[in-house]
Amino acid sequence: KQVYTAEGSYRARAAVVATGSKPKRLGIPGESKLQGKGVYYCATCDAPLLRTMERRRVAVIGGGDTAAHTALALLPHSESVTVITRGAELAAGHMLVKRLRETPSVRVLTQRMVKGILGDQRAERILVEKALTGERETYPVEAVFVGIGQIPVTDFLDGALSLDERGFIVTDNLLRTSVPGVFAAGDVRVTPLRQIVTAAADGALAAHVAVQYLDRWEQWSVGHS
Repeated sequence: KQVYTAEGSYRARAAVVATGSKPKRLGIPGESKLQGKGVYYCATCDAPLLRTMERRRVAVIGGGDTAAHTALALLPHSESVTVITRGAELAAGHMLVKRLRETPSVRVLTQRMVKGILGDQRAERILVEKALTGERETYPVEAVFVGIGQIPVTDFLDGALSLDERGFIVTDNLLRTSVPGVFAAGDVRVTPLRQIVTAAADGALAAHVAVQYLDRWEQWSVGHS
């Protein structure tokens, strides 16, 4: 295998791809400025920060499964959760939507687009535009969680490995990819859970399986030398 990087190229008989993924961003005013200061992308990671706030009003941006899971994960830590989606209805799975609709502290705002996140040192308000009328309104918040999905860092593969429809690397249960001797670990692969603990476990398994692959290759090469 030959791997090309900005620092040079490397040759190896086995390789582990662990380039991760990055959250999709809204690309609106205030998002970058207030990232980590009330704007977050991972409820599992950052929801406990809400417990340090006097008020705990949270907005979740998105209408699919990611947003629904984010909103549900925030419930134990928040005072109220407002889910804002540009669609006419939430696009999440039926049971997720049902749970959100049945939770008194959750409010769902449809056909609205978030146009900005306002605040000097921290997120304080969000600017929302109604899709049908263009009318704008602001809502006070202490935190904004963006839940519109993840983007895998796989562009550099250029078709070398099999990917799913979203661009994540397809592996088997031993983290083997479509190319023998190439393995994938962590958020870059198709997986139901993307957290540090699962990525670390993937790394351990990928390293173990890669060593087994190298041992088998060495035994084969000795037998055919």
